[in-house]
Amino acid sequence: MQQKYWGKDSKITFEKQNQITNQLKESLNDIRHKMRTDMVSAAQLADKYEEEDHERGLDMRFYNAVKKISLDCSELVSSLGDQIIQESVKLLVEKPPCDFQAVAIGSLAKGEATPYSDLEYLFIVEEKTKKTTSYFEKLAITTYFLIGNLGETKLSYMAIDELQTWFKDTATNGLKIDGLTTSAGNIPTGNGLTKSRNHFIVTAEELIQRYKDMYNNPTEESLRGDLTAMLTCTRPFYSKLDKNKDFCEEFRAQVDALTPNLARSTMNMQMFEADITKFDFLPTVKVHEGGYNADVKKELYRFPSILLLDLCILLRAKMDTSWSTLERLIQENTISTKLGEVLKFSLAAAVYIRLSAYLFHNSHDDRMSVAASIRLKSASPARKRMRWFLPNGLYCKMHATLIPLKSRMSARCGNLKPRDLVTSEFSMDSVWSKVITRFFSGRCEETFSALKGILGDDFCRDPVAALKKLMPSLTEISVSTLVQIMAETMLMCEEFQSALALYKYAFDKNIAY
Repeated sequence: MQQKYWGKDSKITFEKQNQITNQLKESLNDIRHKMRTDMVSAAQLADKYEEEDHERGLDMRFYNAVKKISLDCSELVSSLGDQIIQESVKLLVEKPPCDFQAVAIGSLAKGEATPYSDLEYLFIVEEKTKKTTSYFEKLAITTYFLIGNLGETKLSYMAIDELQTWFKDTATNGLKIDGLTTSAGNIPTGNGLTKSRNHFIVTAEELIQRYKDMYNNPTEESLRGDLTAMLTCTRPFYSKLDKNKDFCEEFRAQVDALTPNLARSTMNMQMFEADITKFDFLPTVKVHEGGYNADVKKELYRFPSILLLDLCILLRAKMDTSWSTLERLIQENTISTKLGEVLKFSLAAAVYIRLSAYLFHNSHDDRMSVAASIRLKSASPARKRMRWFLPNGLYCKMHATLIPLKSRMSARCGNLKPRDLVTSEFSMDSVWSKVITRFFSGRCEETFSALKGILGDDFCRDPVAALKKLMPSLTEISVSTLVQIMAETMLMCEEFQSALALYKYAFDKNIAY
């Protein structure tokens, strides 16, 4: 397929192509080996969260360790991307007709890349003509071939309809391009389903104009993350700039100079509210002997990462890597120190957990089991080895952080100005911190005692009445969380009538649980 596509545009032999593929595989495996080695120290820190009263300063040590690993990984993946572009340029007979840059977006641009992440990138070119467009299309598709030849892209991900009925897709997803499906396509040629065929082969002027048009005229698409959100953070990983004009830097300067109109400011807040609302990281407490099943990317990673991006958009803060941006927001007093500490831990834990899952499965598979020690005692040694277990303490600490964080942000959406949203002091002295920790540890009797300490004797006599008393001081999210924890704890303690009463009350009042 590759040879047929190129035709006379390349004289590469199969043997040479195979050599290039093996070189890229070796580079990728070296990155993964280094990440596994580097993660050992971070894992040792993660294990310390097993102690409920863990040592002071652990959060910052953990953050610094994960930050270094994540930035190192992003640099290495960026270098691999540079290698892919260089090899692709060599493979084509024609030389680049003008200066250009390959620019990363997504997790690679934010310094959150893993050696299993989808590659999202675009070409910013010096000029757009029929000749240059034709060349950069061929170059882009050549990069797709080189990445696909690594053997880690399911062909279904490439939306090839002819293969759907008869081809058995056995590839294990790993490093690949951002696909050609309707929900993907953040690559130079786009997904082939949009009106503009050369969606991300653009001049700096064309890209900034497209950005401005969407920035000044937001649509409902903005709620799902439009071009302006996607291009908040950009990073060149390959540059051919004989004339020394940095196209990405030019684009960034113009973006930073923009001032949002009323429509865009309103949409940014709505986008923030939508992102806060749609993430639910409170899985059921009902477990099998393997522990909780967690979809790491959806349930744990995305919320802290997108929350930080949304805050930067709301506050019109310049976005570099997630790590440097967060530190600058704290240093400049744009957000409170306490909120900054919470966001630091949340980001580090999310990035660590996602990378750990990928390294364990050696693929893009991010399913994990969280060890619930109280439920694992009867599991066989073989069963325990079947899945990798996330340390209970880290999992509990993350939920005890994310749930009040989400509640606080949601409570203030629409009521305060964006800057008020993040500068007022954030308190982690939540009544729920220890309850959540005990609940996710599977310690039902201790959870029961903690709830009784907060709610009084009404928790046992009439849990619905106890809930009603506390509800005025809680946000909708806290109420939802409390209903589930109370009811599930009642079930584990065989207080079935009380659990049923809570569920019935929540159903009648349309409280999510």
